[in-house]
Amino acid sequence: MIFNAKKLSFEDDPGIYYKIKSVVIDDATNDILEYGQFTVTFTLDPFAYEETDTIEVTQQTTLNNLGYEAEPYIKCYVAGTGNIYLGDQVITIKDINGFIELDSEMMNAYKAENDLITNLNNHMVGDFLLIPNGQSIVKFDGDISKLEINPRWRWI
Repeated sequence: MIFNAKKLSFEDDPGIYYKIKSVVIDDATNDILEYGQFTVTFTLDPFAYEETDTIEVTQQTTLNNLGYEAEPYIKCYVAGTGNIYLGDQVITIKDINGFIELDSEMMNAYKAENDLITNLNNHMVGDFLLIPNGQSIVKFDGDISKLEINPRWRWI
C-alpha cells in the first residue's frame, strides 16, 4: 500500500530514488464506480539517492563521492579491536568478535542476526563516519579484516 512506501522512484530516472517522509491522499472524485481521480501529495527527504552496490574493502581503497556528503552503512568484520579511517575521520571498534554494523544515517551501531538486533553503540568510539564530496581514502587496522560499505550516494 502507498501509505507504507519508503521510497519513490521514476521510470525516467533509473537507479535514483527519494525517501518518503509522509503521504496524503485526497478524496477521490469518480463518475464511474471503478474509476476515480485523486491527488497524492508526497513529502520527501530533500535528497535524491542512488541505488548503490556494496563496496568490499580488504585494503586501502579510494572512494569517489560525486554528490553531497554521504551517510554510509558499514559492516565491519572484526575479532577484537581496530580502527576505521575515512579521510581525516577515525573511529575505534572495540571488543567485537564477529561483526558490527555502523549506520551513519541512523547514528547507530548494532548487530542484526537471527531476527535479533543487539545495540553495540558502546563498542564504537568516535563520531559516525561521513563520506565528503570528492575522493576519500578508507582503510583499517588492528583486528579488523574487512569492511562492507554501502556509501548511500546522494544529491540535493
